Amino acid sequence: MKSKKKYHNEFRRIMRKFGFPFLLLAYSIGLSLYPSEGTLILLGFAIIGILMENWMPYHKDWRGIKNDSKLDGVFSILTMIVSVIVKGGLTVLFSQLSFGSHLWPTIPLPLSILLALLISGFGPYILHRAAHEWNDFMWQIHAVHHAPNRVYSLNAMRAHPLNAAWNVVTGLGPLLLLGADSETILIAGGLNNFFSIFNHMNIDFKNVQLSIFLNTAELHRWHHSTKKDFGDRNYSSGAITLWDHVFGSWKLPRTKFNRQDAGLYATNDFPILSLSRQLIGPLCRCL
Repeated sequence: MKSKKKYHNEFRRIMRKFGFPFLLLAYSIGLSLYPSEGTLILLGFAIIGILMENWMPYHKDWRGIKNDSKLDGVFSILTMIVSVIVKGGLTVLFSQLSFGSHLWPTIPLPLSILLALLISGFGPYILHRAAHEWNDFMWQIHAVHHAPNRVYSLNAMRAHPLNAAWNVVTGLGPLLLLGADSETILIAGGLNNFFSIFNHMNIDFKNVQLSIFLNTAELHRWHHSTKKDFGDRNYSSGAITLWDHVFGSWKLPRTKFNRQDAGLYATNDFPILSLSRQLIGPLCRCL
């Protein structure tokens, strides 16, 4: 019995250290082989992540169905709908206008994907930082994403529709404008989506070295801190943290994130459990 427990603990230790790199490698291979099936592949890996949340959670108290789960689900559905509509609209628009057809460099696919990750991360970074530091209206929109007092899988796509729309426009738009090929766009988009989901997962991965360059959960959960010195950092939304390093907003404390420190800076006037007020409140004072 003790031997079985010992092997179980050893396996968990290995998974903490190597689980995320393995998942990332497996997903990247699948995405590169079948880029047009990226959504289904991502769904499969998201399910694996949800199962791992229950098996080796970062915080046990963040597991399960709670008061915020219903709104998280509704906002996630809205985000998916808005993203599909905006992506489709942008693709049709740029194909009709034929902008940028000769601007994207002819380089090997891996370099093309890396370039796309860097470019697609810049616009969302700037707007994300603006929402936190420079524009009160944008913060009211973005606060929807920070409202839950935990960081777990269903937080990933919890966003106001306007927030979802501006992320797609500033992330995908420049790639279409520059004429990036469809394979580059699909793979880079898939990688960004993978990190956007897994950096909210409540899984006890230990990836300090990877977190320097990649937007891991170990790094990103600090962005959900109620303490502004931590919450106003780590604005990268996609796969790569370059822009946080360039603009001095990268920060990874070496302590464990306190489970009670997730959420908004102040919740006194935020309608935590009201869908209609979170959706319409930032746009008008009619509710």
